[in-house]
This record gives sequence, structure tokens and C-alpha cells, in this order.
Amino acid sequence: MAQVNKAENLEALISKISFEIVNEKILDENEINKLLGVLSSNGVYAMWVYSLDKLDTSFKVKEENNQIESPQIFKLLLKLKPLLYKVYQTSFIDDMLQEEKNLEFKQKINEIKCENLDEKEKRKRISKEKNRISSFLTKKLIEKSSIYFQNISQDIHKLLFLKQLLEKTLIYARYHAKALENGE
Repeated sequence: MAQVNKAENLEALISKISFEIVNEKILDENEINKLLGVLSSNGVYAMWVYSLDKLDTSFKVKEENNQIESPQIFKLLLKLKPLLYKVYQTSFIDDMLQEEKNLEFKQKINEIKCENLDEKEKRKRISKEKNRISSFLTKKLIEKSSIYFQNISQDIHKLLFLKQLLEKTLIYARYHAKALENGE
């Protein structure tokens, strides 16, 4: 009875995640199909490397409010986090969220704004600081996520389980995308 309940909970989780991936416009139907194709043909790590190449991976600092905007790939990882953690316990996603919160770049930007510089120089320094933060976060994301996927590939059972979870999630997401497309 306990095994059935765990499977039902996992099924519900996969369904929820796949719906959110489409509903929140993290991936479109074309991206889902391509990821699913790479995953099915070449495996989990290949899908991840493909994602790094084809999806948005760069953090950005919004001009108007200096908020950090997460890239598409990080939004996808946040959605997949419960599945990833079921297979292999790690804190790399939480570490990234904490890293983002701990950055004191807003203070640095305010310091630059208060410096006795002409407006052109202030804009230049602020832009440089935003680029530095964006590059730092993007590099950390790629580094930490790649380590996660390399570690998971060391255990064939975990790797195959993750592949099944990701395939099912992407298949459900594809169906959600088609349903939304047909409903519009």
C-alpha cells in the first residue's frame, strides 16, 4: 500500500510540474519536443548540455528596479527541483537562490549613484556592476548544475530513474502545451 501511495504522489508531482512548465511559459512546445528528443536519444547529461546551449542561461539585472531576473534554464531547474531532489539530494538550487539573495549589488549600485561623478561615468560603472553580477551568477549556475548532472551519472540506477522522471514530465508538458494551443 505504501508503494502505491508513493507512486501516486510522484505521478501527481510530475503532472503538476509539467503543467507549470507550460502554464508559466518556461518552455514552449518546440523546446519541449527538442529536449525530449535529446533526452530520449542521448540521455540526461546530453539533454542538460543541449539545454545550456539552446535555452537562456544568463541572469540579468532589470534596469528599472535592479532586481535579478532568472534565466529560462534556472526557472526550469526550480520547477524540476522536487524531482531532482527525489533522485539525488543536493542543495545546488537552494545554494543558487541564497547566492542571489546574499549579493549586495544594490548597495554597490547606490554607492556608485552617490559618488561625485558625471552621469555618463555613473551609468558606465552601474552597467559594469550589473554585468559582473550577471556573469557571476550565470557561471555559478552552469558550474553547480553541471556538477549535479555529472554526479547523478555515476549511479546508473539514479540516472535511469531521473531519465524516466524527466521523460514523463516532458511528455506531460507536451500534452499540456498542445491542449493550450488547441484551446486558444
